[in-house]
Amino acid sequence: MIQDVEYREAASTMLCAALSQQETDFNDEIHDLYPNRFFFSDGFRSRVGKDVAARRGAAGMPDALAPEVPLGVLQQLQRPLPDKVTKLVEQNSSVVRAACERLLCKRFADFPVVQNLVQAAVQTLLDQQHRQASTKAHELLDWEAIVLTKNHYFMDTVQDLRKSLLQPSDA
Repeated sequence: MIQDVEYREAASTMLCAALSQQETDFNDEIHDLYPNRFFFSDGFRSRVGKDVAARRGAAGMPDALAPEVPLGVLQQLQRPLPDKVTKLVEQNSSVVRAACERLLCKRFADFPVVQNLVQAAVQTLLDQQHRQASTKAHELLDWEAIVLTKNHYFMDTVQDLRKSLLQPSDA
């Protein structure tokens, strides 16, 4: 009995460690997509500058920054997120499934019929939880895709960026 308790504790510790490592790896992947230096790079500045120049005055006022420019930049930056989130949900699901399978095999090793019945029930539950986690994660991403603000502080920041982008580089 003591061995079973120790095994369960070790298995849950391994599960927690594996999930924690996946979260760390996910955070690193997201950070590596757009490190701070990316936003200050010449390539990013050039791309945004081209969008600003192409749409200059499109809002009906000379040199006004068209609102679709910052929205377009944000949408481009968000494109890789759904794939990254799907990968994380899949990885977490896989780790949890493996941990459950190890525990069930250990616990019901002497009762193969019961083991099969319990494994089938657990698989059904894990499938349901996986679908729900995936759905919820993508619902959150859908909210992230909606960029709408009337916050004047945000627009002040956008206008400051516009000014700095439109200024000659030698000034």
